[in-house]
Amino acid sequence: MDRLSAEDAWRGILLFGYNTATYKVALARCLVDYAQAGLTRVSREQLAHDFFRLYRERARNGRPQILQSGRLTVMERVVQAYQAGRLDEDAAVDRIRRKAFLDVIPRFHTVGHHPLNTRFYEADDDRLVLTDELPRLLERIPVPDLHAALEGRWSLLEGAFTVHHHHFRLENDIRAFYLRQGHERTSLTHLRPVLHSYQEGRCFYCGEELGTDPGEVDHVIPRSVLQHDQVWNLVLAHSLCNGQKNDLLPGRGFLEKLRLRNEHLIASNHPLKNAIVAKLGGTPRQRRQALDRYYRDAEAVMPLTWERARGYDPATDPLLRRMNQFLGMVNHDGL
Repeated sequence: MDRLSAEDAWRGILLFGYNTATYKVALARCLVDYAQAGLTRVSREQLAHDFFRLYRERARNGRPQILQSGRLTVMERVVQAYQAGRLDEDAAVDRIRRKAFLDVIPRFHTVGHHPLNTRFYEADDDRLVLTDELPRLLERIPVPDLHAALEGRWSLLEGAFTVHHHHFRLENDIRAFYLRQGHERTSLTHLRPVLHSYQEGRCFYCGEELGTDPGEVDHVIPRSVLQHDQVWNLVLAHSLCNGQKNDLLPGRGFLEKLRLRNEHLIASNHPLKNAIVAKLGGTPRQRRQALDRYYRDAEAVMPLTWERARGYDPATDPLLRRMNQFLGMVNHDGL
């Protein structure tokens, strides 16, 4: 598989691309509409007009369009300035054309750090040139279904951002508690062979074989909360899975999986046994209670799990598996 289908590339971009704001969804909505209209070239000015229309509609719900608390996107600032009478429509569109597309247009076709070779447009300074992949996508998925999926994705992101903003103060209090007990980040690459062995060469999150992917050592409960690199909280994951999880908390099913992994390490009398027992407790019950306590603290900081924030379950999603296989081939073969 040296090339993703239009359908897999589209879903991969929207599900697995970095979404710290809603711009990718907005651009995707515009692309669907242009393809439906039979367009092959779209000026950046036209795209700016359409972004302005979309974000004026979204402004009615009052939900944030960016993850980071205390910040606004260019689109939010432009719409607010327009509504306050500080910008007329022409000035608003011009500002969007100049400032809103600096990241989303060049990075749209990226999953993790990997550019995809299935592309829906090529871009220059003045316009987007739409490729044949868009009509292929519309042949596979009806436009109303694409619209519905994009609306659901946009609403999911807004909901995730809203929850994050509402928990900002509590988040700071809990992070400060762990920060006082924390340690500087250290290199974890020396743990790869151990984790690889005890996970039987499989990614902790999706369960698929790591294959040619060397894997990345990840903190199951995010390090940004616990502020340490203790081995009981470390697992090996695909680069894509690790990038998708990022600073999110996985669902409780993964906490149980982590508990069982730790008990396996302890039962095998591995040298890491003593480090786990020292930090979590001398009995299975104590260790379960300690894990649950850490998880509850993390939930208070980040109440949206990976599954709720991203919109899929990493343990069962077939597209994530295909994407890992594809990216493994790209990394190995240089495609």
